[in-house]
Amino acid sequence: MRLAVDRIGVELRWLEKTDAEKLFRLVVANREHLAPWLSFAPTTRKVEDTMRFLEEVQERHEKGLGMHFGIWLGEKLIGTLGAIPDRYGYGTYEIGYWIAKAYEGRGIVTRCVVRLLDYLFEEEQIHRAEIRCHADNARSRAIPDRLGFRLEGCLKRASRTTDGEYGDQLIYGLLRTEWAAARAHYTVAVGTKLSK
Repeated sequence: MRLAVDRIGVELRWLEKTDAEKLFRLVVANREHLAPWLSFAPTTRKVEDTMRFLEEVQERHEKGLGMHFGIWLGEKLIGTLGAIPDRYGYGTYEIGYWIAKAYEGRGIVTRCVVRLLDYLFEEEQIHRAEIRCHADNARSRAIPDRLGFRLEGCLKRASRTTDGEYGDQLIYGLLRTEWAAARAHYTVAVGTKLSK
């Protein structure tokens, strides 16, 4: 599956096993950048680690248990974006994302999340989207804040950092019935139209 994101060539593509080498190299190049927030960053040491992840991703795709995209700028893999359904079947999908340090601050992840939300709410007809992030990760928190999610709660000391400390995890939620207004506000705020 491919979802065009914007006019500068950003695209979401389902991750495939053939992406293992590129994804592994991207994680290694960004290990220090990702390690404080993502548990896989310090433990991804061989391309086989990435291949195992991609095999799990393919199995999830085949069973309809989530979607995992690479974030591509042309033919360059620059990050990932995923959406996993809740285990109870209540129509909630949890969204997670990361991008290479060199591409931070350009609004790419926000535009990718907008495109994914369009797909999830309009095509999949999900009921609710959720984003969880470490309370100290200001860049990650800015995305749900920007897109009209509501801060619904805080899981005290539920995230573990690479130095073995525990930090708070914030939960943001957005209902399908709230998305049209939130999207319109975002589009006006950035003064651009996004591809659909």
